[in-house]
Amino acid sequence: MINGVNPSLKHAFPKEERLRKKKEFTALFKEGRVYTGRDLQLFVLPRPDGLRKAGFVFSRRIKSSVQRNRLRRLLRQAYRQNKERFFEGYSLLVRVNRPLKRVSFSLVEAEFLDLTRQAEILRRQIVSRETIYPGTDERRETIDERRETIDEKQ
Repeated sequence: MINGVNPSLKHAFPKEERLRKKKEFTALFKEGRVYTGRDLQLFVLPRPDGLRKAGFVFSRRIKSSVQRNRLRRLLRQAYRQNKERFFEGYSLLVRVNRPLKRVSFSLVEAEFLDLTRQAEILRRQIVSRETIYPGTDERRETIDERRETIDEKQ
């Protein structure tokens, strides 16, 4: 346990966060705003209860159940890894209408995040220089120390 949270549950997708009722899916299709990408569609609807829920729908045009299930796993993983970045109080429904030619996690996640950015439900991620360039802060400190020692010698 880290800070009272089990690390393995941080990226879980519990039943409380899933869209499960037909009424919820129908409301999203009828009333939700639609954002269309190259291969995915994102339906977004504000929730009055302030919860965050997600669901995934796959067209029958994707004939191969293997490909449908792989896409389902990849989309769920993309949601789980990024759900802390989404604002609370929205229902999300992702629909895949056609088979994807190249299926990789990075491509699926990139399109999913792009659609959530368009929908303006994705929090901006504050990135420190250290995460982009690991070790830069340490190097900067050593350079500053060297400058100080050179200045002292002069």
